[in-house]
Amino acid sequence: AQTRLEAFDAAGLSVAALDSRACAIGRALETPHATPQELTAVLDIETDSTELILLHEGNVVYQRGLIDAGLDQAEKRLAGHGLDAAAAHHALNTIGLSDLDHAHAEPVRKALVGYTRNLVQEAEPALDYAARIYTDLPIERFAVVGGGAAVPGLSYELQQQLRLRGRATPTEAASLDDASVYAVALGLTQH
Repeated sequence: AQTRLEAFDAAGLSVAALDSRACAIGRALETPHATPQELTAVLDIETDSTELILLHEGNVVYQRGLIDAGLDQAEKRLAGHGLDAAAAHHALNTIGLSDLDHAHAEPVRKALVGYTRNLVQEAEPALDYAARIYTDLPIERFAVVGGGAAVPGLSYELQQQLRLRGRATPTEAASLDDASVYAVALGLTQH
């Protein structure tokens, strides 16, 4: 950490704190609706990675990186339909699983369904392991944050495939449409 702090010092910046991404997400999703008898499962989906995080009262109690589970896997599936990376990214974020009337809806839906199937296969063993450790704390809330939160219908599809119940949203800026996309930034402001 000292090496990183020195780089900021050299640039004339004063660092107030160092934080982890998972802890920032925990603060952003902490809510008065959560009870001490439950866990919140979070999938932090970015382009090149996905992290499974379990929260208890806003604290990280379990964290696991999911291999080859970034949103770029869905983009690669769309490449087979003649879309370059930029076009695939745009299609995922505008069509997603919600716009079934769009001309490219079928290949986007197939790419996302295949992606979610693989993501669920990665996440289920980790969730099963956590359920064995935290036998008295069921997973009652679920959230997708990061870039994956911007894909229409992805959060709902994952919630259904993982058989999880209520969805959680960042509380500090719940009125923002993109609050889940910016969960890390919102959590950092609450440090």
